[in-house]
Amino acid sequence: MLSHHEKDELQKIEQWFESTEPALVDALRTGRTRPLRRISTGLLVIADVLCFALLLLAFTSTSAALILLSLLATSCAVCLHVARYAVP
Repeated sequence: MLSHHEKDELQKIEQWFESTEPALVDALRTGRTRPLRRISTGLLVIADVLCFALLLLAFTSTSAALILLSLLATSCAVCLHVARYAVP
């Protein structure tokens, strides 16, 4: 159980939030938030084409830096694909 002083302090904090962050208070009370933006299909296609081209170029050349860059770009593209379906 909370003491009288703790209840007063919590009430002050609630009033502060209501006056400074009304959108946050509304979201916490209703449980609704604004919808998250999804990753566009065009961005995924561009990332896939770029990664495929970099991988082809890297495996036909002998540059270690280009191979590492292509693997990094491919990892980023995979993360974009996973993030697209992870967002509700």
